[in-house]
Amino acid sequence: AEGRSLIGIFHDEAVRDAVATRMLPLQPATGLA
Repeated sequence: AEGRSLIGIFHDEAVRDAVATRMLPLQPATGLA
């Protein structure tokens, strides 16, 4: 259960980062800062 939760969290973050990168191409390093 914990492993799946972690994977879900990382997946959600990855998706949000990807969407943010597409939505804000001028700030691709926002999530990396």
